Amino acid sequence: MDRLDAMAVFVRVAETGSLSAAARAVGVSLASVSRNVATLEAALGVRLINRTTRRLALTDSGRLFYQRAKRILDEVGELEQALSDRATIPSGRLHIAAPSLLGRMHVSPLLPDFLARYPEVAVDLTLADHALDMIENGVAFGSSAGSQPPDAP
Repeated sequence: MDRLDAMAVFVRVAETGSLSAAARAVGVSLASVSRNVATLEAALGVRLINRTTRRLALTDSGRLFYQRAKRILDEVGELEQALSDRATIPSGRLHIAAPSLLGRMHVSPLLPDFLARYPEVAVDLTLADHALDMIENGVAFGSSAGSQPPDAP
């Protein structure tokens, strides 16, 4: 049993007030929802839901678990969204080395729009008419995790 999945199923049961409604909402069978809740109760060693043939009611432990599980699931969702956003928003340092004439005529004019579009990117522009030692000039090779190359402006 995946604990986060079981939490999500339980939260859905608590919010819908029904095992079958939770099963429909989550897209799994009624037996799967029932098994998830029973396994969760066994793992926690407490009853979370009082069931009758007509209704469900959360126990005191069930209400506490619902409140905390809901908060945890919300935070996990926010974390996933933040990481997803970070993977699609370019950030970090971009080192550009170009010959002086090329840099002044073609690269420099593009930088203001590029920096406005990607404010999380810092640009180091080096214009020189001689070969540069990239390591000596502090240029690191490779990409940092989570940053993607931006589209050309």
